[in-house]
Amino acid sequence: MRSVNEMNLEEIVEQLKAKKIKLTTQRMEIIKFVSKMEKGHFEAKELFSVLSKKIPSLSIATLYSTLYLLVDLGVIYSFSDGQKTIFDFNPAPHGHFVCRICGKIEDIEDKKTGS
Repeated sequence: MRSVNEMNLEEIVEQLKAKKIKLTTQRMEIIKFVSKMEKGHFEAKELFSVLSKKIPSLSIATLYSTLYLLVDLGVIYSFSDGQKTIFDFNPAPHGHFVCRICGKIEDIEDKKTGS
């Protein structure tokens, strides 16, 4: 599956339409924002604090449901660090290193797949 950086907004929208998923204004704004982001890791609450300024009617539930739709499509990946859910723009198999001091998350390449 291709990551958000390899899949453009149009392709994401087409996949959602093929699954007969309603493309609400809020959902489209989330998808547009995510499709423009560079690779990295984020929590939904971080994304919510940015997007809720642009979309005042956005609920955290809508954000989570849209993020999990993108996970189901293979556009992004989610994992738990034991305390919270982290969303990752690299859906290819790989590990993570989490700094215990600052909390920064780095991808660890999977030598078997080269991801």
